[in-house]
Amino acid sequence: MTETLKAVVLPDRRIVAVSGPDRAKFLQGLMTSDIRRLAPDRALYAGFLTGQGKMICDAFVLLDRDRILIDIAAALVEDFVKRLIAFKLRAAVEIRETAPALAVAAMGGTGATARLELDSTEGVVGNSAVAGAQYAFVDPRIAALGARLIYSADLAIEANLARIGFAITTPADYAGHRLALGIADTAEISGEVCYPLEANFEMLHGVDFKKGCYVGQELTARDRRRQHQR
Repeated sequence: MTETLKAVVLPDRRIVAVSGPDRAKFLQGLMTSDIRRLAPDRALYAGFLTGQGKMICDAFVLLDRDRILIDIAAALVEDFVKRLIAFKLRAAVEIRETAPALAVAAMGGTGATARLELDSTEGVVGNSAVAGAQYAFVDPRIAALGARLIYSADLAIEANLARIGFAITTPADYAGHRLALGIADTAEISGEVCYPLEANFEMLHGVDFKKGCYVGQELTARDRRRQHQR
């Protein structure tokens, strides 16, 4: 996806919303990134771990006024929501897939972020109106991956993107671009098969070692300190 401006709808992604007055505190105790860095102009990349420090899934996290949006793999939504609800206890939060549904697309190619009127810094959220989306942001992992859009699922986003110069391509093409950059995605690292540092989470801005406790934090900190896993 690097030679020309290309865009792809990602049908294997869904958006889960966490709302309620305790939403930030609740997620701070569950994700590897520091929720305090989340802002209207800043998206985060994060992992959700088991108590043994293994990856349940990776995710993109955005602020949407009075709720927090989590972009995760569609196949994991049901289990993910159940896991979050299990930690809810008395926290004043609501966790559910967005309704009306939101969808995800990715854009790449030289000048893709500029075409969307985005700064090229990882995680920057910018002007989504260019593509008619709800949100547009630079991939928080590395800027070379391009940008992501979150938009209403009933929007004909391909037509909007074609209008501003993007060629519509396939998820396989996007996966090839991602793998050429050496970036793992949910399909390779979810399902409790690896630890976040094995998936280069520190290099990809996906883990914060100063934020304090979260599920799996002790094992993640130990792995970094020892520079290896058992």
